Amino acid sequence: SGMRMYKPKYASPAIYSVLLKCWAQEADSRPSFGELSQLFGNILIQSNVVK
Repeated sequence: SGMRMYKPKYASPAIYSVLLKCWAQEADSRPSFGELSQLFGNILIQSNVVK
């Protein structure tokens, strides 16, 4: 149907960007679990949560 949810209120732009990648129309364009791990890891590092 192509419908996507709006950006959740408390989702950062970086997190929402990952969500949009997961919703790519073509399955081959969606990130793998390994890529998701890297994406979220980078977000954590950039947010200074991981010390």
